[in-house]
Amino acid sequence: MRVLRRELRRVLRWTILPLVVVVILLEDWLWDPLQRLAALIGRLPGLRRLEIAIAGLPPKGALAMFLVPSVVLFPFKLLALAAMARGMLLAGLCVAVAAKVVGTALVARIFTLCKPALLSVPWFARAHAWIGDLRARVLGWVRATAAYRAVQRVRARLAATRAGIMTRLWRASRRQLKRP
Repeated sequence: MRVLRRELRRVLRWTILPLVVVVILLEDWLWDPLQRLAALIGRLPGLRRLEIAIAGLPPKGALAMFLVPSVVLFPFKLLALAAMARGMLLAGLCVAVAAKVVGTALVARIFTLCKPALLSVPWFARAHAWIGDLRARVLGWVRATAAYRAVQRVRARLAATRAGIMTRLWRASRRQLKRP
């Protein structure tokens, strides 16, 4: 029985762990930009009142609101799964990725609005701390890899090149405007 448990743990570690790492990395990279985008959308007049109402929810209401994106997007995830089962892999994958991105944006915004109420719930605060610790460990592990460092170097070069191009374009346009 112990051997079976050990084998099951090993199999789960090498099948589920990569998926967990990918999800954590995607959410880490997408969380802030999507939250900012959702905040911009939330500035619209009707949505602003809704955000104020959500921010004022008591802990139980905040917990219920925190689950709304999962409930709303569940049919889309089922649709994606059905599409993949019918052989439309790309379409299903696109729907699943879109649902994940939209869900992350909604959860990020709702979490930002309801954070004080959510963290006043003891079990939620413990889960938040545990997930934060897991996220920090995964990110530390990923950032220690050579592949991550190589990607960061490429990103830095691209950013520098992009900044250089934009600076040159800006200077050239200013020179053109100064000409009589």
